[in-house]
Amino acid sequence: MKISSDADLRKKAMNPNEMWLINFYSPSCGHCRTLAPVYQKLAKSLKNLVNVAVVNCQESQQLCGSNGIKAYPTIKLFGYDGASVEDYNGERTVKAMDEWATSRIPSIVQKVSSSDVAEFTKQTEDKVRVVIFSSKSTPS
Repeated sequence: MKISSDADLRKKAMNPNEMWLINFYSPSCGHCRTLAPVYQKLAKSLKNLVNVAVVNCQESQQLCGSNGIKAYPTIKLFGYDGASVEDYNGERTVKAMDEWATSRIPSIVQKVSSSDVAEFTKQTEDKVRVVIFSSKSTPS
């Protein structure tokens, strides 16, 4: 997916219900051209977990400038809270970027005691709740 304006970035990446990994690149950059097929594979790997997009900084100079892009490629993760942004500085492989991005997905697991199950499972319109019963005191 391509993002080409500040408004488009705000609409997508600042959405508190989604996480976005965005590659800010320049078509004339050799490292960017090398990363392109890896990034396409990463998008398939992260499908339905983390949204993956690109910004062409030659076409969207203002957008890249407002995001502090000084070198290409620059990969940024826009978090679920709609406010946090984190630069990726690791290895440029599908495995490394996938592990890094998925490690930033917040856990929504909540430990519930037997006395709290009724309250926890009260029906809500916007959330599905699952209860797993276990004799273990810690998850493995």
